Amino acid sequence: MNRLQSLYKRYQTELRPLIIDYESREEEFLESILDDVPFMFDNAARYTQEGTPELLKEAETSLDVMLRNVRSEVLYSYLKSDNKYRRRYDEDVRNAINGGEFSRKYNKLRNDAVMATEAGNTAEAIRIFKQIEQLRNQHRPTAMSVGNLRQGFIGFIVELIVSIIISIVIGIVIAKTL
Repeated sequence: MNRLQSLYKRYQTELRPLIIDYESREEEFLESILDDVPFMFDNAARYTQEGTPELLKEAETSLDVMLRNVRSEVLYSYLKSDNKYRRRYDEDVRNAINGGEFSRKYNKLRNDAVMATEAGNTAEAIRIFKQIEQLRNQHRPTAMSVGNLRQGFIGFIVELIVSIIISIVIGIVIAKTL
């Protein structure tokens, strides 16, 4: 396979799936690559006309840069989603799912993802965050039930306390006016 076919295959198998992943998660176009994609294809097109290996090398370098940038954007999207999940379902809720087994698996995977991120291995971190997302989706109904029950109970307690306070204040006001 020649280098031009290899470039296009990498674009199709590595970059496009990342772009699709980002766009499906964020529901917006990844603007950071607007200049890079045409630059890569322009150099590849000029290479086919002129046959200058430097143009193909520039196209390959551009693809490498785009891959790094898009991986970072996708990783940030996964981190943002996971942080939102952690705020919505705190440790108590996660521990209540599947007798604590969910929390153990989740915490191990999350630690692995953080370690991969800190080591600069974005592809591995993304792979692990996909596993985390699958685990969360698998236990979503339970998490929602436990979270809603807990929020419902807390809401009931808050309403009860507020109504007691209002009753006391009204009682004090009526007692002072008599």
